[in-house]
Amino acid sequence: MHFIIEIENQLNELSPVDDCFVQVIANNSRYHPKLTGVSIIYYHNGDKGYCLCINHSESFSISLEKVINFISLHKTVYVYDKKYHSYFIDSSNLVDLYINQLNIDGVHNKFDCDTTIHKHHEQVNSDKEDINQIIPISKHYEKYEKLRDLSTKYMVRNQQIIDLSNAYKLIEDSGIKIDLEKLDKVYSIQNKDLSIKNSVAYTSYNLYNTTGRPTNSFGGINYLAIPKDQRHRECFIPSNDYLVEFDFDAYHPRLIAKHLGLELPKESLHEFFGKQYFKKDHLTPEEYKESKEITFRQLYGGVQDNYKHIEFFSKMQKFIDDLYFTYLENSGILLPTGVFLKRKRDLTKYKVFNYFVQNLETIENYNKIREISYILHSSKTKLILITYDSFLFDFSIEDGKDLLSKIKLTLESNDLIVKHKYSKTYNL
Repeated sequence: MHFIIEIENQLNELSPVDDCFVQVIANNSRYHPKLTGVSIIYYHNGDKGYCLCINHSESFSISLEKVINFISLHKTVYVYDKKYHSYFIDSSNLVDLYINQLNIDGVHNKFDCDTTIHKHHEQVNSDKEDINQIIPISKHYEKYEKLRDLSTKYMVRNQQIIDLSNAYKLIEDSGIKIDLEKLDKVYSIQNKDLSIKNSVAYTSYNLYNTTGRPTNSFGGINYLAIPKDQRHRECFIPSNDYLVEFDFDAYHPRLIAKHLGLELPKESLHEFFGKQYFKKDHLTPEEYKESKEITFRQLYGGVQDNYKHIEFFSKMQKFIDDLYFTYLENSGILLPTGVFLKRKRDLTKYKVFNYFVQNLETIENYNKIREISYILHSSKTKLILITYDSFLFDFSIEDGKDLLSKIKLTLESNDLIVKHKYSKTYNL
């Protein structure tokens, strides 16, 4: 059979196998997956690769639904970037090769398999919305044949790794309402069509960092580091009634304490530690600020002798030392999400600990996203952004304050504390 599959009878001649390799070739892969369609699906059954044509200038077309139905019959479908692929193929049998790569090699590496034709069009037509419909099918085939050959070592099912893709896709899918006029004044976005439609900006979480902690930078905006001044924040607005943000109090120290089996008070943790630092019952605003600085110095620079009498820090230091010993002895450590952090020359004991804590944060956020998704299932209110220590909601008054109480209760599970703010813009 020829490698181009463009009519249903050809597709029917293919038989499902246990494991296959699939890559969606979108109309333009630079667009957010919410804002583009499928041109071709490259499919390899272990013996041969095929281009299943959905929408291309050189071929007839098979319906995407029929191709998805065929792919769903396979036991395991290996893809690069499960979250991205789930926008087009929403199936439970997808296995993420980037996660496997990170676990096996310790790095996230995007292979450069582009042909000369791909590179040419990337230079002159990168923003063309249907760029992959005009690149010859044979060149797509050449590119993805090469990618598949480089991928065989990563085609393993690893049940230990927590799959973050569905949780973070849930947040991306809602998008964030924007005031375009105000956005243009502070952000230099060259092509808004890649990430913005109908005054909604779509974010994209990168799940393939060494720590397992997602980042979120897309369309010219780093959503995890939006400056806190009014200009940069007032352009983000609710599609419902209010933006409501829940911030965690001393998120990392509380996660560490939970992991160490320590009980902490419900009062502000920086207040609690500050009373011990300064040996007094009430702190001034200046002492409270200094308390935060002291705490984070101990967390990420090592515990100073004059604070080792505090149980939290003495137990934390022992855990840091033991963790690093394991890291050296085993050439790496297994992080809470199941990813293996391989030993590297430049990682100090405090860097390894930092990675571990960031991973604790990731798995905690993942669990909370899942719980909140059930709470919001039949609501207008949407979870639209997660930064390192806060959850942002687009809140509808119709859902009532009881919904916010349920969200707060969920976020405060596992001995955590949150405070909330609300406003008509993200300038909270």
